[in-house]
Amino acid sequence: MSASHERDAAEAEAKPRFLFRASSDQSRGGPEGNTLTTVDPLAHSQTVDYHSCLAVIPRSVARSMLQHHFLWHYEHASEFSSWSTSLLWVLVHAIRKQVIRHDTNVLIYVLDTTRVEDNRIHSAVKLLDVFDLRHPEQLSEYCKGEYLVHGLMRATIGFKAVKLETVTHAGLYEVFPDLRISAADHRLYLRVRDHLRPIYFGRIWSLSYAEILGLKRLGRCFGRNWEAVMTVAFLSMRRRQGESNRVQALFADLNYLPIRPVPVSMRVTSGTLREGEQGVFEAQEFDKLLSSLYGAVGRKKESTDALTQINDLVIEVESLGSKYRGNSWTNSS
Repeated sequence: MSASHERDAAEAEAKPRFLFRASSDQSRGGPEGNTLTTVDPLAHSQTVDYHSCLAVIPRSVARSMLQHHFLWHYEHASEFSSWSTSLLWVLVHAIRKQVIRHDTNVLIYVLDTTRVEDNRIHSAVKLLDVFDLRHPEQLSEYCKGEYLVHGLMRATIGFKAVKLETVTHAGLYEVFPDLRISAADHRLYLRVRDHLRPIYFGRIWSLSYAEILGLKRLGRCFGRNWEAVMTVAFLSMRRRQGESNRVQALFADLNYLPIRPVPVSMRVTSGTLREGEQGVFEAQEFDKLLSSLYGAVGRKKESTDALTQINDLVIEVESLGSKYRGNSWTNSS
C-alpha cells in the first residue's frame, strides 16, 4: 500500500465509545464466526487469512473486499465485521433477521472500543470516500453510523453478546411496542429513517417509573458490568430531557454499577457529533446521555468516591486479564 493510501486509511479510522451489532448463524462467518464469545468473519473461508490491518491490504484488494462487504455479498470473503453507533438500527436488523428471514441464533452485541486498537476500527462513511465506493448512490445513507472492525475477536470482556430472545423475554416490545414487525415488512433502512425515528425523536418523551423499570430489565440482560451502559443505550432510543428529575434519578441508581468510564486518551469524547452520523439521532442522544451519566458520577459526594475508584479498578483489572495475540482478543482466564 502506498504512503498516501496509508494516510487515507488512517483518516478513515474512528473510535466511538461503544458500538452495537446484530448477527445470526446465517451472518458472514456462519455459526462458528458469530457466537457469544467470538466474532470471526473469515470463519468459513478456506483460502483467505487476515492481514495485520487495513493499511497493508493492497488497495485493489481492499476496495473489492469493501465493495462486496457493503453490498452484503456474503459469497465474497471479508476481513471486517459491521457495527453501528445505533442500537435502534441494530435491534430492527436483529428483529428483521428473526421474523422476516427466520435466521437462527440471533445475537445482540455491545463493544467497548477502548479494548480495540485504533487501526482496527473504521468509519464506513469515510471508507466510502477513501476507496471511492459510490454505487449505489444511496450507499452513503445506508452506512450512516456504521463502523467496520477488522479481524478476529475473541473475548468475554471486550464485548458482550446476548440472544435476542433474552431481550424480548425481558420486555423489549413492552417498552418499545413500535419495534414489532409483521412478516410482510421487509424494510430496514426506510423503517428506521421514515417510521421509527420520527416517532421516537419527533418530540421529547417523558420517563415514567414503569419505563424506568423496563429499561433496567433490558439493561440487566447484558450482565452487571454492562448494565449501566446498556440501560442508557435503551433510554437513548427516544428523545429525552436529560436534566429531568426521573432521568437523573435513574442515573443516580446506575452510579452504583460499573460504568466503564471514558479514558482521558479517548480520541472522540462523548457528546461529539462524528462525521457520518448526521440524522442518527439515537447515537447523538446516547452520547449526550452518556456524558450526563459520567457527569453524575463526577458530582457524587465524597462518601461515594471510593465506589468510582472501584469502577475504574474493574476496567483496569479486566485489561490486565486480557492478552492481545496476533490480531485477536483472547480471554486469558
